[in-house]
Amino acid sequence: MPIIDSHAHSFPFLGGASGYDSADRHLMYLQRTLATHVQPVRRVRDHAIVEGGMLWDDARPGPAGRRPVNFRMTGYGRAEWTVGGEDYYLQFMPPSLQDNAAPPELLVSLMDHAGVDRAVLQNDHIYGHLNDFFADAVRCFPRRLVGLARVEESRAYAPDQLAELRRAAQELGLRGVYFKVDGLFVTDFTELFDAPSFEPFWAEVERLKLVVFWDLSAVPWPSLPNYRRTIEALQRWQHRHPDVPGVWANGIPTRLLAAGGTLEIPEPVKAAVLGGPMLVEIIFPIVWGRFWEYPYAEARPMIQAMYRTFGAEHLVWGSDIPNVERYCTYPQSLDYLRKHCPFIPPADMERILGGNLARLFPLL
Repeated sequence: MPIIDSHAHSFPFLGGASGYDSADRHLMYLQRTLATHVQPVRRVRDHAIVEGGMLWDDARPGPAGRRPVNFRMTGYGRAEWTVGGEDYYLQFMPPSLQDNAAPPELLVSLMDHAGVDRAVLQNDHIYGHLNDFFADAVRCFPRRLVGLARVEESRAYAPDQLAELRRAAQELGLRGVYFKVDGLFVTDFTELFDAPSFEPFWAEVERLKLVVFWDLSAVPWPSLPNYRRTIEALQRWQHRHPDVPGVWANGIPTRLLAAGGTLEIPEPVKAAVLGGPMLVEIIFPIVWGRFWEYPYAEARPMIQAMYRTFGAEHLVWGSDIPNVERYCTYPQSLDYLRKHCPFIPPADMERILGGNLARLFPLL
């Protein structure tokens, strides 16, 4: 059975337009995401960790909350900005990413090194609007990469976005769509994705037989009540589209749900996963790597809880390469699960490490 990574990235220079109408538009998405990032903010002159809160006004989660701090992507994995004449940075990517770019050739080389047969390219808006970039990558490596499409989430139902979805699927050969709930910040979260206005988009997703990779974050900002509202919206959506397959990108939010090392999975989350064709990523190093060391023994009770609750048929492995290399190597991001979770029988481990995705995206 092949090993398939459900969560990989390839992208041009992060500080450029990257498919948007301007570099500034792209940087707005990055700035909003990094405003609540797990990585610490550091002062450039002495690398001291300082308080965050510089990038966005919490009281205004929409575009009006963007702070004028000359936010920029430099090199060696850093995002930098300036407040009061002082420069600050966040180590978003590993320092080895010298140009803040990850061409597909780099990704495939990393896959070769880790023994990964295939990877899904997730099209998160923070990396750019990459439908054409992904199509080119898949054409270069058709047996190694699977590409996902992206539209502007906040206006996914607009005619131009529906046309882009059709082009991505029918002309570019992309096999799913990445939908980031936080992308709705552009319209101040006036509607969530289950609103009636989004139905033309979801009907087209269903007609094109696309897999939805869900980034189901708590909006407008991380909190347990906000996360519950997101899951409630997902359940309403599932009631209308019970047959559309999905993947829970970034997994369930273990930092929100874990108490004292024990993962408590709420009933709505269980129902959303078990009630339809939904897969959930097991993706602990990128989430906890700042706090734990390889082989992430603290993750095992949580993985066991997910395995016990969802079963192997609803789980997939994801790495978030190249991002994860700021914490561990690519092989380690696989081996903490493959070699250190003896409570998962070999047949079920094969399903999690590739079998489930091989059925979702049949290997050609």
